[in-house]
Amino acid sequence: VTGALIAIRDVTEERAAIEALHRSEARFRALVQQSSDVVIVFDQRASVLYASPSIERVCGHAGEAILGEPLAALVHPDDVAHVRAALAA
Repeated sequence: VTGALIAIRDVTEERAAIEALHRSEARFRALVQQSSDVVIVFDQRASVLYASPSIERVCGHAGEAILGEPLAALVHPDDVAHVRAALAA
């Protein structure tokens, strides 16, 4: 052996940050899953990416059934223009 290279990197802070992020995500997930309010996450095209379980009780839609659907499909026809304007703003 003519030489050796040893690299050491302290990842303590990085691991602590990752663990804190995981705890935060778990709290948020539990809050959304247990909430009686409907929570919908949609993309920039207003397609549904996630709907909380309460959507079935409140709106009669199964969350999995509306994934990928346009948000406007969930809104009363009289309110579609208002929702579209709010999203555009």
